[in-house]
Amino acid sequence: MKRYLGGRLSLLLALLCLAAFDGAWAAEPVRKFLVFGRSGAWFVFDTKAETLSPIVFPSPYVPENVDVSPNGAWLVFTAYDAGAHNTLMFRWERGSPNPPVLLGDTRGHHADPRISADGRWVFFAHNPLAKGPPMNHGDKAYAQLYRVPIEGGQIESLTDERGCHFSPSSPGGGKVFLVHTSCDLERWIELLDTGTRKKVIFTSERATLDELDLSPDGKRLAYAILQISQMRIRQVDVASRKTSDLFVLTPDEPRIRIRYTGRGREMLYQSNGAIWRFDGTKTSKVIQLQ
Repeated sequence: MKRYLGGRLSLLLALLCLAAFDGAWAAEPVRKFLVFGRSGAWFVFDTKAETLSPIVFPSPYVPENVDVSPNGAWLVFTAYDAGAHNTLMFRWERGSPNPPVLLGDTRGHHADPRISADGRWVFFAHNPLAKGPPMNHGDKAYAQLYRVPIEGGQIESLTDERGCHFSPSSPGGGKVFLVHTSCDLERWIELLDTGTRKKVIFTSERATLDELDLSPDGKRLAYAILQISQMRIRQVDVASRKTSDLFVLTPDEPRIRIRYTGRGREMLYQSNGAIWRFDGTKTSKVIQLQ
């Protein structure tokens, strides 16, 4: 009887979490600004005008990963800091003469910074004892999921458990999707309530799963699976949790940076030195990264 009641309670909590999540959106605006590129060559892409603007970061910063705020004003990035002997996280007003400011911790490795869709929070992977990225760390220095207000303040740990946590994608409103791994081949996509710290597992894969992106309307979640020499892009329907394959490519970038635009099922990604569009049925080249 206890086991039965416990199972029913778990199911009820999951349904309540999904109900709150599903009701969090009305129609969301199109994402106007997105970031593409790699270390040493980053660009802001205007999805309406379909133009690229190179980002010239002040010396000595060489960002490893970058995200842009919804209004295009702020950049959040990770970069190696010689004083800390580690990769830290910073915020910079795009094009400003003022230097970047520290946004994360003063110690430990920082990775996968993502700004929430409402522009309020920065989510990132971090462990104050880690000297390397998620999946590449010392004993028990697992990457946990953290957040910090975009204007700065105290960083907040959202997970504290075995395994690494990374690739966040958040609509705001106290919800965030993430990848959780046991640090072997098994990985789960989870939905975390930042208030209660309760999680719902959406899907699991025994493969290299990464690069989550939630559509602006909150209905679809895309992710990438690396399979030998190919990368398969999959999508989860948030309401039903059913997965479907979208397209396959041969990766030639450290990250393909899947991003929904908010125009129907359209998403953009980078490959072969260019930005590409997937319109729900086929892929086409948008613009060269240069």
